[in-house]
Amino acid sequence: MNKTSTKIQKYDLEDSLIEIINDIIKLMGVYDTVFDRFTHINSDLFDDNTKAVVDDLIRGYENGGILTIQRIENLKRDLEAAILKGTTDSGNYDEKFEYDEQYGNIIRHTTTGDKEMIVEYSYRDLAAGELSKSVQTFANNKGQKVTVTKTYSYDTKGNITGIKTRTEVDVTAPADIKGLVGSSPSQGVVNLDWVNPTDADLDKINVYIDNIKTPIDTTKRASIVLNGISNGEHIFTLKAVDTSKNESVGTSITVIVL
Repeated sequence: MNKTSTKIQKYDLEDSLIEIINDIIKLMGVYDTVFDRFTHINSDLFDDNTKAVVDDLIRGYENGGILTIQRIENLKRDLEAAILKGTTDSGNYDEKFEYDEQYGNIIRHTTTGDKEMIVEYSYRDLAAGELSKSVQTFANNKGQKVTVTKTYSYDTKGNITGIKTRTEVDVTAPADIKGLVGSSPSQGVVNLDWVNPTDADLDKINVYIDNIKTPIDTTKRASIVLNGISNGEHIFTLKAVDTSKNESVGTSITVIVL
């Protein structure tokens, strides 16, 4: 038995389906390839929010996905910064972007001011803008250094298939100072000399007198002269502090003040 096919005309459909088909035809255009059809979508047909997303996807598609990857990375960075540091984007801060000279890929993003952070980008393929790793560093609300490392994996077509994220918070105190020597050469005066530890992130040395912390600034110093110290025996304790505000156990010496 022969079957006869009946062709459904567009005007046979419901109005809502006709409207959808008309929209699809407008979006497809007259271009032959998927790439051309996608990159020539008339985004003005959409509302403002959808238009912004479509325009960004088109730019990213035209540039090997670089802009889209960076946009995702920036959104994740801002979210993590808000969670770990406990801040928002409000306040005063400056942003600086550095790019590789050959292909224009971003290699470093630095913010200074109320919000301080550095993000460094490494690429497995600079020409294609394919990220291999990004390392973000900033201080949390305790002043500790936070390092967020993202490692990207790809399939054979260069599409991102996964992002491995590792977050490390620096809670390791620096080593103690060595060779602490104290003397009182004259009334009310105490001289302290020491050798700083070799920790790369050493920031300063906190000075305690009889277990009371002083406001003395010892940044990048290995000696200090204290004045106005009362007569008698005093215990001087020095504790190394790193850039994450981790403090060492401390080294003490007893000095008899004249």
